Amino acid sequence: MTKVEATKAAKKLLKRMKGRNWELRVWDNLGWHYCVECTPREDVWIGCYPTFRNDHKQVYVHDKPVRLAYYALVGSGRGRGWGPWTTQSTHTDPNEAVDIELKSAKKEATKIMQLAIDAELAIKK
Repeated sequence: MTKVEATKAAKKLLKRMKGRNWELRVWDNLGWHYCVECTPREDVWIGCYPTFRNDHKQVYVHDKPVRLAYYALVGSGRGRGWGPWTTQSTHTDPNEAVDIELKSAKKEATKIMQLAIDAELAIKK
């Protein structure tokens, strides 16, 4: 994929995204890649990335018919990469990938909050 092709694909993905504040991102890392991201704060981001999957819903390309799918990540910090919450699932609708990832992040955040409350109560007893 060339930079021009990645930029074109990113713009196409951007048009499919629901909500606001999505921005396209194109970068070179042994080939051109793209995604859309939303950064509500400097230290928080969510991204939706393209990938390929075959009819068995695996992320392999070798000798299989593939189709474009999407996965989403929620992360914190300035770096990009695998976020602390990830469902490790792919979806043909990028908005579905984002919705499922956000639900997963909220579920994990609730668990962490309950752990902190329980620990605090145990200390104060």
